Amino acid sequence: MKKIFPPSYLLIFILFQTALHYSLPIARLISYPDTLWGLLPTVGSFLLVLYARFVFHRRDTTIKPFEKSNQLITNGIYRISRNPIYLGMVIFLVGSAMLFGTASPWIVIPVYPWLISRIFIRVEESMLEEGFGGEYRQYKSQVRRWI
Repeated sequence: MKKIFPPSYLLIFILFQTALHYSLPIARLISYPDTLWGLLPTVGSFLLVLYARFVFHRRDTTIKPFEKSNQLITNGIYRISRNPIYLGMVIFLVGSAMLFGTASPWIVIPVYPWLISRIFIRVEESMLEEGFGGEYRQYKSQVRRWI
């Protein structure tokens, strides 16, 4: 069975936002052209994810969920968040909700980090603790999961 990775979940959630916006807009929260402010978090989050991916590549360790890491990354953006890629995905959803401007796309946003935590982060943290022991536990005690 093929695994579904976080970017696919993000795409599914964006499709949910789109469907909710067009089928159940509830209320207009942000009017055009103010909706364009949503470009800031979408572009910013995209750059955040690219940077975090670059750090994995530069350190020559895997970025794929459920694969064993050969290095614990604790510098750069990882000093602020243990999961900057997942954080970037949540920020992207915030930006897309702003671009839509209606209330309904906001409904799915809290579900995304909850789902990612349950499916991916718990397993990843367990693997990191198993692989890096006290070093990871110390890092975990100093840096928050999200921000």
